[in-house]
Amino acid sequence: MLKYSTLSVFSVNKDEILEVQTMSSPPPHLQSLYLHGKSEMLPCWISKLNNLVALGLVFSRLTDDPVKVFQALPSLKSLGLFCGYDEEEVHFEGGFLKLKWLSLSGLNSIIIEKGALPLLQELAIGACPQQRQVPSGIQHLKDLKELSFAGMPDDSTQRLPCNGGEDYWMVKNVPCLQYDGIYDPNDETSYAAEVKRYFG
Repeated sequence: MLKYSTLSVFSVNKDEILEVQTMSSPPPHLQSLYLHGKSEMLPCWISKLNNLVALGLVFSRLTDDPVKVFQALPSLKSLGLFCGYDEEEVHFEGGFLKLKWLSLSGLNSIIIEKGALPLLQELAIGACPQQRQVPSGIQHLKDLKELSFAGMPDDSTQRLPCNGGEDYWMVKNVPCLQYDGIYDPNDETSYAAEVKRYFG
């Protein structure tokens, strides 16, 4: 039996729905999963991917919160949600015990509870036009080494600068802070390199 480590599924166009639910079960040794296209709901077998290290969802437009499923994946180290979730808020309450890289876009509100994402080192937030302030709880990420913002409202990024920004106290211990719109995860042409870096 072949041991597939990577699975990538792409839609032909933006209106096509990925038929990943029809898979009876995923490859048992899967380490990297990349779904590009409208899914609306998660495949029921994702929760069984105990060896999954990297997961990327692009323009999935999920209607149910995927965080509770993803946070229980025991080996997950990289997670990208590029317009992957249609609700206004994503809430990290716990789990993700090995996650080191997280990229989010297309959200109105991001909340991080104390104790969640304990090993996170890189966080990229882009194309969240309604996110008017630094995500709540970001100061709890003690291992965070890199934090970048792109496609954010001006009044959000103006709260960050070290010369008196209102939210600077929340990110002052992050060694590398970028909020100049270097890339936009909501733009397929500009986030391609970022996705390739983590998902090959």
